[in-house]
Amino acid sequence: MIRFDQVHKRYANGREALAGVSFAIDDGEMAFLTGPAGAGKSSILKLIALIERPTRGQVFIGHQTTAGVKPRAIPQFRRTATRWHRASRGGQYHSVGYIEPTGRNRGL
Repeated sequence: MIRFDQVHKRYANGREALAGVSFAIDDGEMAFLTGPAGAGKSSILKLIALIERPTRGQVFIGHQTTAGVKPRAIPQFRRTATRWHRASRGGQYHSVGYIEPTGRNRGL
């Protein structure tokens, strides 16, 4: 499960990549992250992977918030909290609804 709850991301240069983004992707759902340049797609992926931290709001991976994960614990968190499961036939991946950013200030 991946859940964003009122997530904001503002970079040091003042650029606001995400503003109040909320969505949930349940286990076993398939998701596509699409949108125009500057909509926040890369920022969302960086927040999920703990490459970046949100300015405000909460990111949950597998029912656990990423807020309390210390830098030295990030590799372990990535290994245990974000797993992709192979389907029994064809080696295809199960993953996570359909997300389409509608604009950088409108969220997902």
